[in-house]
Amino acid sequence: MDLKATQSNALIRANQDSLSLSEKRILLYLISLISPEDEDFKYYRVYVNEFEKLLRNNKSSTNQIFNCMNAIDKMEGKRIRIEIDDHITSTRLVLKSKYYVAHGYFDVLLDDELKPHLLNLKDHFTTIAIKQGLQLTSVNAVRLYEILKSWQSTGKMIVKVDKLKEMMGIQGKYKLFSQFKANCLKQIIAQINKFTDIKVAIKQEIKKGRTVDQLTFSIKSQKTKEEREKRIIETLNPPPQDEKQHTFHDKLEWLGIINPSNFNIPDSIWEQAIDQEDKNAPASHIITTAKSIFKKSLHNKVEQDKKTSQEKTITTNKKWFENQNFDSSKVTGSTNDAYVFIPGGTKSFLQADFKDVLKPFILEEVDKRKTPDRRVKKSLIRGSSDRRKTTRRKE
Repeated sequence: MDLKATQSNALIRANQDSLSLSEKRILLYLISLISPEDEDFKYYRVYVNEFEKLLRNNKSSTNQIFNCMNAIDKMEGKRIRIEIDDHITSTRLVLKSKYYVAHGYFDVLLDDELKPHLLNLKDHFTTIAIKQGLQLTSVNAVRLYEILKSWQSTGKMIVKVDKLKEMMGIQGKYKLFSQFKANCLKQIIAQINKFTDIKVAIKQEIKKGRTVDQLTFSIKSQKTKEEREKRIIETLNPPPQDEKQHTFHDKLEWLGIINPSNFNIPDSIWEQAIDQEDKNAPASHIITTAKSIFKKSLHNKVEQDKKTSQEKTITTNKKWFENQNFDSSKVTGSTNDAYVFIPGGTKSFLQADFKDVLKPFILEEVDKRKTPDRRVKKSLIRGSSDRRKTTRRKE
């Protein structure tokens, strides 16, 4: 069952700086247990083994039960500050709790001040699949994910840097924006893009004086990592009736590569990139690898074409010299020069002579508009004259 936590946007954007990662995870789980039909708060029962499974930890133990109890105890003494219209409400999260250690569960009653933010919500609320949030490995990542989700319907979030720090509960930390971006935001955004259903990026940084004062985040929907992996498996091993329904580009999009046709990269290159990358590699890594492989293949093709062209040129040279009664087995050369070994000496056509003597007879390089027949004949005569001079010198 995919549990979902529905909260008012005001609660999501509240200052929750006192919560640890364990406490934040338990709070999300508690909120997911609230039914849309609930008219009032009641004791919500948390089974530790079920909670641990959501954290991808299938081993429940007495220590873990006591860890949860300690987290709940601390939550009873902590407060959060919620901005509502023109005032701020400071409230506890947990009012009471009961522990049933021997049975592996505990009951929690939330504070009444949270009712307007968790019950009978009609507008200005956000629903989060908590399984995704619980996979994030820091409380800052969970908080930023929640906050960004509350702005997802607009496709972007414009926020003051100081306000963002306050919502995340890290006001006073990272005095330099460069530190905040490199040591906090960059790592968190990478986690969110990898594990959750949204893809985010910082699109704009607005300065006030010499300091970045405001940020604009872009927020787009994406399939979760688990959904992408599931679709890939379905693509690689489709049931018989679905064999014609999936394309290779579907596979790429399930990997997170949106509009793969825009890259103009052959499917064979994409397949090589997927094989080379780790199965959990983000889409950006696969794209970079594919581009690198494609660039290398283009370079190799140019080099191969060049080699083939040179081989054809040498073959053409040999044929021409055969017609002049020279031993073609003694001919070497390229499009820049040619050497002919004849009894008693060597005849060389260097670059200057090559243009007039040899090049017109290389069929693939003749441009009839620029090299009329009379020029070819003139070059042939010139070449014959050069050979006669050479012969006289040898005699």
